[in-house]
Amino acid sequence: MNLNEYDVLIGARFREERIKRKMSLADVGNRFNVSRQSIFKYEKGQRGIPLEMFFKMLEFYDLNPNQFVKEIIAEAEKRGL
Repeated sequence: MNLNEYDVLIGARFREERIKRKMSLADVGNRFNVSRQSIFKYEKGQRGIPLEMFFKMLEFYDLNPNQFVKEIIAEAEKRGL
């Protein structure tokens, strides 16, 4: 399977936020009315996060969209993507 590296970076960042809040995959899945498997796949970069879900997750985790994107781009550049 060829994963999109940006999906991996975005998913990992959301996973960090979930863990920081001591939430399970099921907790987040229930919040967004999706399965825990969907959240797992988003966090692992195995499935791209739909744009609407992306913005809902930013809001849920109280993340600034501009800062979030800057961090992802910086990490991607650091990795040579």
